[in-house]
Amino acid sequence: MKDVIPQDEFNQRRQQLLQLLPTNSLALVAASSEVTRSNDTEFPFRQNSDFFYLTGFNEPDAVLLLINDSNPRSVLFCQDKDPKHEVWHGLRLGYENAVEALAVDSAEDLDTLPERLPELLQGIESVFYPMGEDSILAELVSEARDEVSVKARRSGKLAPQSLSDLRPDLDAMRLIKSAAEIAVMKEAARISSGAFRRIMRFVEDGKHEYQVAAELHHEFAMNGALHPA
Repeated sequence: MKDVIPQDEFNQRRQQLLQLLPTNSLALVAASSEVTRSNDTEFPFRQNSDFFYLTGFNEPDAVLLLINDSNPRSVLFCQDKDPKHEVWHGLRLGYENAVEALAVDSAEDLDTLPERLPELLQGIESVFYPMGEDSILAELVSEARDEVSVKARRSGKLAPQSLSDLRPDLDAMRLIKSAAEIAVMKEAARISSGAFRRIMRFVEDGKHEYQVAAELHHEFAMNGALHPA
């Protein structure tokens, strides 16, 4: 589709969410992971909606951190580039390119997150994440919090005292659409309307459902939409 959300808008969303967080808090949102269909074949990838809303990043296996302490900032943990893997699965952005491409404040290798999260949680009072959605993320937060608790006597920095659901704040933000979002929605509606007019002209006795679907998807693709809305 020709209408897309500009990168500045994703940055504005992160800043808005940071302002909603209490002082000395940290929020985490994880990207989706690829789901294996059989052996080395995956289902079509669908990014986590909240993660995409805050980053515009459409790769799997990444985590966005928003840290509201004395130095409010965004940190993206994503996969490193891997030429051998990319031959089969497509190019990766890589954390070294993420700051410029996505306008986050810093980016690190996803493999370092289990080690880095306890460091980042020191002195943090509250942690926010979408509860009940991602058991792996919940376990990562729990383990990091426990590690900070064990080291608290030596470091003098307490572990986070509260865990809260991030979704109420995110849902409220996503409820109000920007001009760019409305333009994308209008373009999607225009493409969909044209596709249905096309298949109404196409349908007749003897046509199979898969042939109708082919006409529909062809119209989507020819207008720049990779998938049905």
